[in-house]
Amino acid sequence: MVSGHNFAYVKSSAGAGGLGVLRLGAGDMTNKTDLPVATFTIKLDTIANEEIGFFRSADTPFTANQRGIYLRVSASKLYCVTGDGVNEEAFDITPAGFAINKYYQLRIEVHSTSVWFYIDNLVTAVQTNTNYITTDDLTFKMSSKVSGGVSQIMHMDGFGLVRLRKQ
Repeated sequence: MVSGHNFAYVKSSAGAGGLGVLRLGAGDMTNKTDLPVATFTIKLDTIANEEIGFFRSADTPFTANQRGIYLRVSASKLYCVTGDGVNEEAFDITPAGFAINKYYQLRIEVHSTSVWFYIDNLVTAVQTNTNYITTDDLTFKMSSKVSGGVSQIMHMDGFGLVRLRKQ
């Protein structure tokens, strides 16, 4: 508990290949046909190398053209990404004043032919991706990977998952 908040905390080591990963469940637990919506809050101690969202459970984080629907933090930028294992669509959605030690409320909504990404304002999407949306089964994962010999740290406070197809 920090300031009344209980976090999921992922930290990479500072050594070569350092990687920290937290995933929901031991295997894949949803599919785009379920129309999943994930809403969560993150606070970053670093903004160099993190990923959070829907991925194949068995896949290794930070590999090129991953099968997934997620947010990527890379070199102080925030990207929304859809990837089918061969290609990916990534857009820079970095909010003004993107900084460490600040909370961001995020949402990923998967629709039948698109994915909507939200930052703080959960009414208006900041980006809609329409290409390279995987049809694989997925799970929710958050990952941090060492960057330039510096440990990467991400906190997630609050997580909600609904499946619109099941409502």
